[in-house]
Amino acid sequence: MADIKGLKNVGIIGAGRIAHSLVPALIKAGYKVASVSGASKESVKSLVTKNKIKNSSATIADTIKECGIIFIALPDHAIEQAASEIARAKNLKGKLFIHLSGSKTVASLKALSRKGGAAAGIHIMQTFPGRRPVTVKGCYASVEGNSSSSKSAARKIASDLGTIPFYIEGDEKMLLHIMCVFASNFINAGYYNALLLHRKIKSKIPPVEKLLYPLSITNLNNIKNEGIFNSLSGPIARKDYDTVNAHLDKLFALGRKEDKIKDVLESYTIQTLSLLAMNAEAKGKIKNVNSTKLNSGRNRNEGNKGRQK
Repeated sequence: MADIKGLKNVGIIGAGRIAHSLVPALIKAGYKVASVSGASKESVKSLVTKNKIKNSSATIADTIKECGIIFIALPDHAIEQAASEIARAKNLKGKLFIHLSGSKTVASLKALSRKGGAAAGIHIMQTFPGRRPVTVKGCYASVEGNSSSSKSAARKIASDLGTIPFYIEGDEKMLLHIMCVFASNFINAGYYNALLLHRKIKSKIPPVEKLLYPLSITNLNNIKNEGIFNSLSGPIARKDYDTVNAHLDKLFALGRKEDKIKDVLESYTIQTLSLLAMNAEAKGKIKNVNSTKLNSGRNRNEGNKGRQK
């Protein structure tokens, strides 16, 4: 593969959410984004207009021809098909193709590797909820490649973007992606469960997002500064199993009347079991923990799960 210094001409295939954050970050880092192509003409036009990119009507063939670094900014399910289509083009040797998937490995670009293209993956550990540019500076980014040179090039690009890059093996990448889901998407699921309960409260209280946001931010800061175990608070940390059981009783009663609350009960039960296991590990495998109450809380959770079936 050619030296990355000679590959500053960048092309983007796909003009969705992540592309709207990636492109301005690349431009700020000194890369020339010369071509954008995508299925949605509206998205492509929006992206090139906002970032003053010259080539606003590029086809994939144009993007490949004009650029040395090509980002495949497509949904996971479309990456392999796109790679197969790109592989039909000529003169792929010396070009660097990078996908941005968190779950797909560099093997998804094997069609390009077979044609002489260098392949890599950069997964930026950030959430991209829409077309509004999101900063990637300071975010971690996993990097992989089909050769030592492609890995080094991808790491250099990730570093130029302001991320904190690290290498990961392909067979471990899925685990990392699941970790990201726990830390990001499942927070939304937790807030949705809270919203369902919020709707049951007749008193006039603030919207759930505003009401719980300070609590969430403080907890995340505590996790960052004190660690996962030392930041744990609430009834499980206090060994207040009576409160846990009272929560379960309330949810079980509401769940008899509404199926959605049954789902909240199930989620609460699963999360409580995780907290029980976490608290036990933090205390040295249940050392110095009242095992009677611990088992009482666990058995009560299992009993409620059984009652739902």
